[in-house]
Amino acid sequence: MTPEQLALIHVAKKQLDMDDKLYREVLEQYAGVKSARDLCPAGFQSVMAAFERMGFKPASTPQRLGRRPGFASDAQLELIRSLWQAYAGTDDERGLNSWLEKWFKISNLRFLPGYKASRAIEALKKMSVRPRQQERRDHGPSAA
Repeated sequence: MTPEQLALIHVAKKQLDMDDKLYREVLEQYAGVKSARDLCPAGFQSVMAAFERMGFKPASTPQRLGRRPGFASDAQLELIRSLWQAYAGTDDERGLNSWLEKWFKISNLRFLPGYKASRAIEALKKMSVRPRQQERRDHGPSAA
C-alpha cells in the first residue's frame, strides 16, 4: 500500500460516513484483511470498487501544467473544463478530448495551443447556449 492509496481509503471511509465496524466489515468481505495497511493491490482495487458502488466519488483534480509558451494557460484550461461540464453535464475529460479531436485535431486538452484555446472557449460558450434556446422554443416562455 502506498501512502496515497491508504489516504484514499480513509477519504472514502469519511465521505461514506462509515463507522469503524462497517469499515472493517468491508475490508474483511472484499479483501480478507482487518486493516487497510494489509491490503495487496488486488485487495485495494476490490475495496475501492465496493466503496464506489456504495457511492464514493473520488475527486479528480485537473492537472496543472504551468506556464508553457504557445500553449493554453491553466486559466484557459479551467474555463474550457467548466464550459464542457456545463454543456455535457459531466466532467468526463475523455468526452472533452474526443470533442477536441473532432473539431480541433488535438488529441488531449494538455496539447491545446493558446490560439485554439480561444476558439474552443467561444465554441463551447455557443454550444452551451443552444440547448437553453432550444428548451425555450420547445416549452415556451416560463410562467412567472
